[in-house]
Amino acid sequence: MYFSMYQIAAASPEIKMAMSAKDYLERAYGTANAMFMTPHEIYPGWSPYGTGFYNELVLVDLIGALPPTE
Repeated sequence: MYFSMYQIAAASPEIKMAMSAKDYLERAYGTANAMFMTPHEIYPGWSPYGTGFYNELVLVDLIGALPPTE
């Protein structure tokens, strides 16, 4: 959901949103990161590769939208 809100905010800056496109993108990243890291921290040996996620299809687009790191 956050990634979709990012796309709307980025494509239509004239629409008043609760947050900026950058804020939505940061939340989308944080949510995606937590999907993989949090269960692993709670259940040692858990692997995200054995679990299907409904929104995993947007992960590639989300990664592509993130700014490059230095």
